[in-house]
Amino acid sequence: MTTDNIIARVRKLLALADSESEIGNVDAASSIAAQATEMLLRHGLSMADVDASVREVEDPLADESVTTDHAKARPWLSALAHTIDASLGTYNVQCRDYDAERECFVLRRQFYGRRSAASTAAYLYAYLVHEIDAWAKKHAMGRGKTYAASYRLGMVRTIGARLAEMREHVVDSASQSGALVLVNASKEAKRYAHSVDSIRTARASSSRVEASGLAAGSRDGERVQLRVDSERGLREPARALKA
Repeated sequence: MTTDNIIARVRKLLALADSESEIGNVDAASSIAAQATEMLLRHGLSMADVDASVREVEDPLADESVTTDHAKARPWLSALAHTIDASLGTYNVQCRDYDAERECFVLRRQFYGRRSAASTAAYLYAYLVHEIDAWAKKHAMGRGKTYAASYRLGMVRTIGARLAEMREHVVDSASQSGALVLVNASKEAKRYAHSVDSIRTARASSSRVEASGLAAGSRDGERVQLRVDSERGLREPARALKA
């Protein structure tokens, strides 16, 4: 019997034990649960293996891509994507693709990780790029490219600090802290990315920073709404961390 078969059998036994418990057959529920435990011990497995199996089915590894209106790699775009990775346990790469329909190059940001995290990361990235561009257009336009780039970077830094604050509210699991869970998730996402794709990334060039633009962006970063639309199947970043 393979490990997958053993785990499937244990899951059926546990489901049956829950059913018996719900209708008041406590003795039967205990007996069936004991059978499941004995089977795990006999084959050197644990409930962690059962939980991992359930997760593979309910929330498998996946990737989500986002294309924005930006055609060039910019430091603030990379900083934003890496900030989201740190908050959701995802891994991202930035690629430059040729769009045949538009006859131009476009930047594609690919997020890897558990499906729930990758989809949240992709949506959050697209939403925040749009918001930061809108704020920059309103408050940094006409003040020079360096000021505008610094303003965007300042917004990213503050948004990153706010996401980190959300991350601190993650409830520790029984055996691992929330921070360690995220580190492991990021490593898993990176391994998955390199296993499914031949990754070639677009590198962002460094840029000068103007202190006044950075400070203004940092202030306005506090005013950006971080909630996402739950009706579209996407969640608040802090809730996505708990999934």
